[in-house]
Amino acid sequence: MRYTFTASQHPSNPGVYRFVFSRPTNATPESPVYITVDIFRSPPDNKTDDDNTTTYCAMVEGLRWPYYFRLRGGAIDEGGFSETLLEKVDAQKCKVNERCLWM
Repeated sequence: MRYTFTASQHPSNPGVYRFVFSRPTNATPESPVYITVDIFRSPPDNKTDDDNTTTYCAMVEGLRWPYYFRLRGGAIDEGGFSETLLEKVDAQKCKVNERCLWM
């Protein structure tokens, strides 16, 4: 993973953890763009979940649709957590930062 992150429990929602992702580089060690993702345990899916599997729901900032992923035995299951989703959000936020929106 090319992102660094920190995690903490959401201050107003028990059971929700906020992850803050950033992508520092040699040129910019303090990343100008941060992406927040709220992650919580979703109800078990009786069709695909077993005793070793836990399903989580991630809400990436600014997006309205949830992203589901599974942990099986403490590791991310196939399909995993999409780093490309973080890259797309990062690219969008960088483009917004490049342009002056007020004239």
